[in-house]
Amino acid sequence: MTTRTPPLATTITGSLPRPHWFTENLRGRPFLTAMGSDLSYCEQYSDAVATLIADQSRAGLDIVSDGEMRFDIDIGGRSWFGYLFDRMTGLGDADVRAGGAEWTARAGTRRRTDTPGDILHEVMQSRMPPLVTGPVGPGQLQYDAIWKTAQRCTHKPVKLGSCSAQMIDKLAVNRFYKDRRESVMALSESTTLPIFNGMSRSRRILRRSISRYAGCAERPRCGATLAGAIRWRSALSRATHTNPHYLTSIVSTLTS
Repeated sequence: MTTRTPPLATTITGSLPRPHWFTENLRGRPFLTAMGSDLSYCEQYSDAVATLIADQSRAGLDIVSDGEMRFDIDIGGRSWFGYLFDRMTGLGDADVRAGGAEWTARAGTRRRTDTPGDILHEVMQSRMPPLVTGPVGPGQLQYDAIWKTAQRCTHKPVKLGSCSAQMIDKLAVNRFYKDRRESVMALSESTTLPIFNGMSRSRRILRRSISRYAGCAERPRCGATLAGAIRWRSALSRATHTNPHYLTSIVSTLTS
């Protein structure tokens, strides 16, 4: 249903299929290193992201995604975890261990992880979790650069997906933190820090603009009710149409 001030925005969840002509991979390199020194990767990645964003825009989505094109072509979707494992600090060598008990059998007694040809079997075959050997840090995640690359392709807000701290902790082998809570909190801070560092200045600009249009400087004041949420979204729309550069903080604002 279409309304003048819709309170809910449309978007997608998960990765999008890679274009068949996107054959390059990061191969463990930092994103900015590949974009700045590898012409083939830079061209293919940029074209793929622009193409997927254009598809989503034509479909009428309000918030678009980069399709998670930073992930390599690999086995069993390893890049969902591997992108972080290969770039974060505080992680040591990979540790081979048994796993898969968390996935129960669909029928009978045979688990999916023990069934050749099942994607979960491939996941477990390529599962080599790292050891947590020291304080974890963002290292070369460079989420802010990845997001900015996508945001340049559209005036619509772009969201960026990532593996959660809970899942990273579930796969990694902790040899440093005293308990799971401490590990999850440290991983959470490390994975969100690159985003908030890259967007903090833009967020201040956006909030000043919204304050000017809606008379509220902070989201909790005007977003506590449905009417307030609609007023927030309306102010956000006016601010971003006035200056497209304000869009550089929409993701952090909507998810804060």
